[in-house]
Amino acid sequence: MPSNKESVKGISLFLLRVLVGLVFVWHGYPKIGSSPALLGLPGEIGMLVGIVEVVFGILLIIGLWFPYIIYPLFAVIIVALLGVQIPGSMERGIGSGLERDLLIFVSLIVMYAFGLGKWAFPNKKRK
Repeated sequence: MPSNKESVKGISLFLLRVLVGLVFVWHGYPKIGSSPALLGLPGEIGMLVGIVEVVFGILLIIGLWFPYIIYPLFAVIIVALLGVQIPGSMERGIGSGLERDLLIFVSLIVMYAFGLGKWAFPNKKRK
């Protein structure tokens, strides 16, 4: 029987997983149908980023194919931080976009290190 601490850890990681997944879906969905120029992205990259955010955000919410789903999400958030949020904060000051993306980045690290918590599909164990 798991200890109370393990139970709280599992529920906490579950809530973190669902929240971060919802943020990716929420921010990715509008990019799928938007004009790349409107998003400030070259070519069809905006649509591709939106598809990655939505598909992998949903996979994160349901806890499927971990840890492989974390890698594209890491790529998206690192590019957002280095290409958009950090340069933008140097021009306009620190805004909520930078804070949000830093929290998402750290949340992905926590999930990668400790797992997805309760109610995730059984996934391959990492060594």
